[in-house]
Amino acid sequence: MYSKKTRDPHIITKYYYGAAPSPEEQDEIFKGQPSGSFITYFRHVDGIPWYFAALLDDGKRLEIRISGPDALPSELTWLNNPIFDPNKRSVKHIPNVGASNLLDQYESLFDL
Repeated sequence: MYSKKTRDPHIITKYYYGAAPSPEEQDEIFKGQPSGSFITYFRHVDGIPWYFAALLDDGKRLEIRISGPDALPSELTWLNNPIFDPNKRSVKHIPNVGASNLLDQYESLFDL
């Protein structure tokens, strides 16, 4: 059970973007950023929300799967430049809570 002082990482993690930004949006987010820059987000895979980190390493953008919005692997200590999401926090940042997210989880049904 959560207490009143519990803080949801979906809301308080400033570098967490909620639903995955499009490749074009990521291009803009990472434009001019140094190596070690990163963001986190979720994307539905087979109807299940998974978390990812996009990171910049020597000019290449990589994506790795992570276990939560603020759960970067400890071996990635060189990630030192979080890129904060400028958008206001809302339930849309939490998978399967915002109205559009409820529909997004079923996107794979349309691929049949």
